[in-house]
Formats: sequence, structure tokens, C-alpha cells
Amino acid sequence: MFSTRPLQWIEQAEARDMMTDAMFRQAPEVSRRRRARDVIMEALVNAFSYIVPEQPMPQMRPVLVRRQDRRQVALRRDDPYR
Repeated sequence: MFSTRPLQWIEQAEARDMMTDAMFRQAPEVSRRRRARDVIMEALVNAFSYIVPEQPMPQMRPVLVRRQDRRQVALRRDDPYR
């Protein structure tokens, strides 16, 4: 008769290893150049926000368009710009 107990122990040990690896894994270190660039960009954004305040964006107005019925024949006109 085959016992599943050793297999269960192996699976539990693997699960513990995976959990400890996931808990103590650290993010890769950010380079000094990238950190300096981020600090400079943030300072510039803060400085320019005082000089040039953001204006509210203009809102688009809806355009009323008369839609033609597809079954209707379109009117032909001589003037293409009319």
C-alpha cells in the first residue's frame, strides 16, 4: 500500500520555500542617474506650476447634424462647398 504522506511533506516544504522567497524578495535597486532625473523633473514641474498655472481645458460643444435617411437619395448640388 502506497502512502501519500511523503509526497504531502515535499509539497508543503516547496510551498514554504516559495512563500519565504516571495516575502523576502526585494525590488531591484534604482540607478543613481534615474533617481537624480526623477528628482530634477519633479522640481521642474513644481517650479513651472507656479509660473504657468494650468488653465481649464475648453469643452467641446456638440454639433447638430441632420442625418439623412439611408433610403433617401442624397440631393445633388452644383456648389460642392454649400
